[in-house]
Amino acid sequence: MKSIWSKIFESQRQSPEKSNREIGKMLDIPASTVNYHTNRQKERNQYEESLFWESQSGQNFLKRLIIGVLYTFGIKGVPYDTTALYPPHFSNIYIKDLTIQETKNSIRVFGWQDVLTENISFDNIQIKSAKQGLRYNFVKKLQLKNVSINGKRQYGTYEKQQKGELPPEQT
Repeated sequence: MKSIWSKIFESQRQSPEKSNREIGKMLDIPASTVNYHTNRQKERNQYEESLFWESQSGQNFLKRLIIGVLYTFGIKGVPYDTTALYPPHFSNIYIKDLTIQETKNSIRVFGWQDVLTENISFDNIQIKSAKQGLRYNFVKKLQLKNVSINGKRQYGTYEKQQKGELPPEQT
């Protein structure tokens, strides 16, 4: 399922002679929505290099980058120092429509005692085989919607700040 802005961008590339009103009618969306996304696109594309991110290749690159970061820091578990002077703050992350066949760790979300990880949402995630289930700590508002781990449905909003419980890398 493509986002509205990618449909608009694709339509404008295929039919540059069409007006925003005509593109709106063709896509069955209001002309004001087409105008809004077209103006936002112009703001994003002030530099020639920015056009790459609008393309399917650019979108695929960003998705792979996000999955790589999640794998490295969330699933694989890179050792990190909780006494760092400025520990990173992860927030407002939304992950949707993933199917994972097999993994050691299913979903792991950890923050720091003084810097919580917050507003993390998983929607429509299916993990068919995982050795470890959901694990989290120092998290505020971890939302699971339509998540299945080893065939067991997980849903709801979770929070946890339990001192003394560290990720396995730190014990």
